[in-house]
Amino acid sequence: MMLTVDNIISVAGLVLSLISLLVTVYMGVWIAGVLQKRSDASNALREYVVNKILKIQESYELLFLELSNGELSANKIKVRLFQYTQQLSTILIITEKHYNQKGEELKKCATAYFAEIEESNSFTEHYDRDENAVKFNRAEREKLTLYEKKFEDLFPRLISNIYESHESI
Repeated sequence: MMLTVDNIISVAGLVLSLISLLVTVYMGVWIAGVLQKRSDASNALREYVVNKILKIQESYELLFLELSNGELSANKIKVRLFQYTQQLSTILIITEKHYNQKGEELKKCATAYFAEIEESNSFTEHYDRDENAVKFNRAEREKLTLYEKKFEDLFPRLISNIYESHESI
């Protein structure tokens, strides 16, 4: 076989096609890897946030149970309310930044719930005397139950909204 200009051009065209194919395959694999890493990071953050929200919800449920049973002193209630406010505020900063979920309704409900507790006669009487356990009367417990029912709706709704949103990691 004799090397002619046409043969050289033909071989060069095949080499260039092969190089182009290899570059395309490499770029496809690289892009898929980058997207997978991004997806993994996104899913990890989402699961972390959802688990934190579920823990906060469990904390609220435990608080409600302990308040209903008269198991906490006014000082312990005050400390818990502060801790739960901090936890909720921290996680809502993340949900707003990454999922565009401000949780305004949840914040308002928590604020009103805590105010209802702290402004109740049972709480203020025990807080001033620093007695062992605050025993809420029936009317106060019924008011607190209304908030608990709101929380039963608001926490799952926030989680659902997080799963439905398109995060921006």
